[in-house]
Amino acid sequence: MNQVDIVIPRDYPSTIGHFPGNPIVPGAMLLSEVIGAWGQLLGAPLTSSVFKVAKFLNPTRPGDHVTIRFEPIGADSVKFNCVVNETTVLTGSLGYSR
Repeated sequence: MNQVDIVIPRDYPSTIGHFPGNPIVPGAMLLSEVIGAWGQLLGAPLTSSVFKVAKFLNPTRPGDHVTIRFEPIGADSVKFNCVVNETTVLTGSLGYSR
C-alpha cells in the first residue's frame, strides 16, 4: 500500500481563524495535501486533478499526524483515506494526469 505521513503544523495560518477556540484544518487544505502526497509518490507533480468523491468524516486538528493511504483504481484514478489515530477523517477518489 502506498502512503504518506504528514503533520499539520499547530501554527498553520489557515487554522488560526478556523475556528477560534476550537481550530480545525480547512477541508481545502487537507484535499491539497492529498494531491501533493499522490504526486510525491508518483515522483512528479500532477498536471491536473479532479476529486471524483471526497467525504469528510471527522475533523482534523492542528498538530494532528495524518496518514494518507492510496489504492490505485486504474491508470488515472486513485482511492485515498486520511487517517488520524486510527480514525478515518477523509475518504474519496481522485482522477489525475501527470
